[in-house]
Amino acid sequence: RKNLEDVSSHVSLITRVLNETEYVSAELVGDFHLVVTNTWGAPYDPHSYMASWATPSSVEYRAIENLEPPLTREDLLTRIGIVQTKLDRQAIQSDWRSILEDIHEQAIFLPLWGARVSHVVNRRLIGYTPASQAWSFPMHTLQVVSGSATATVSPGATY
Repeated sequence: RKNLEDVSSHVSLITRVLNETEYVSAELVGDFHLVVTNTWGAPYDPHSYMASWATPSSVEYRAIENLEPPLTREDLLTRIGIVQTKLDRQAIQSDWRSILEDIHEQAIFLPLWGARVSHVVNRRLIGYTPASQAWSFPMHTLQVVSGSATATVSPGATY
């Protein structure tokens, strides 16, 4: 809260401490002006993430409830629906870029997404390339360069 007050002296902050049930309830009914939460992670699947915004059980549904022109909730959800029916990769990329730029202009989500997942690999293993999804571990790319052919995998906790 102190950091927010430092950067925004023209906003009066009212802090509510909510337990998990109250927090989820506030998200679902839109009882917030600012919600601080985790992002969905890396932008690997805008299709399902953005489609979920049309579902009243998502905080994003409430966050886009009162969007004003040029990007209303109805317009946004229509555009999301249209891009999901396209087959041409360039058209899909162009439409998603336009949608994401318009969302950015509205400053609805800061950031819209982003995550950093650390991967620590022992020196006796090579070839590991992290996946674009946070909980996908492509072990099939690992190669043992020395020692036992057995490797212990230990995904770490995020909290």
